[in-house]
Amino acid sequence: MAEGSEVTQVQRLQRVELVFGLLVSGATRQQIITFCYEKWFVEEPAVDRYLRDARKYLAEQSDATITQNRNWHIAHRKYMMTKAVKAKNHSLELEVAKDLAKIQGLYVDKIQLMPGSAEEVEETKKAKELLEGTDYKIIEPEGDSEYGS
Repeated sequence: MAEGSEVTQVQRLQRVELVFGLLVSGATRQQIITFCYEKWFVEEPAVDRYLRDARKYLAEQSDATITQNRNWHIAHRKYMMTKAVKAKNHSLELEVAKDLAKIQGLYVDKIQLMPGSAEEVEETKKAKELLEGTDYKIIEPEGDSEYGS
């Protein structure tokens, strides 16, 4: 029996929820296809739709959790900042301000790549490729070297 008008919206949502549970438990696509066929006699295209919806739900839940956690950490750092200012603890105030800026994406860590041997030069090139497009600032070595100039 293929999925179609025979499945109500409630049944469909229940199926997506079960597939979601299988996904987060580590089941493979093939295991999920087998499970769905044995349980509901649905074919692969219907299972793929359930998987798509389950992955979408997972992404939405993850995004919401990340946003909630970020908001909590921002609020907590502001609270800590207030305490540091009242205590006139300027070093703590600066550390909290840096941490808050990092959470908000305003403070970028720096990574300096310093190659030495030919093997290290190759590793440095690979590291640079991995870091490009991230929030890390790459500081190139100064002067003449085997890498970067």
